[in-house]
Amino acid sequence: MSEAYSDDPSDPGETHDSAAQRLIREILGGSLTGGGVSQVYGAHIDSGDRKIVPIAKIGSTFGFGSGAGGRPGNDGEGGGGGGRINVQPLGYLEITEAGSKFKPVYDVTKLGILAILGGTLVLLAIIRRS
Repeated sequence: MSEAYSDDPSDPGETHDSAAQRLIREILGGSLTGGGVSQVYGAHIDSGDRKIVPIAKIGSTFGFGSGAGGRPGNDGEGGGGGGRINVQPLGYLEITEAGSKFKPVYDVTKLGILAILGGTLVLLAIIRRS
């Protein structure tokens, strides 16, 4: 189902969007609304007698604002906005004749940082007791 979008509020057959909604639609090109499940579950990969289905988490944050005002004789107006789209791999689904199993994917960088932080805390505790 496709909707028509228009800037003309007198056109009863059109869906009317704010400037921010039109901007978001233009920037994303439907990327967050058009893909459905395929954006989270990737296309399966055949590997011998098993299928691998990649799984990810997708999130987005957007903000827009505008304003007008100022001092007498020095009025101004402006606006702006920004956003972020984040895609994080969570793991994969391994499908075999025996069944299916989710296997998580770990971020090695985060694990390394946690290991260094943990080791540093242990070292500080040992030094403090000495």
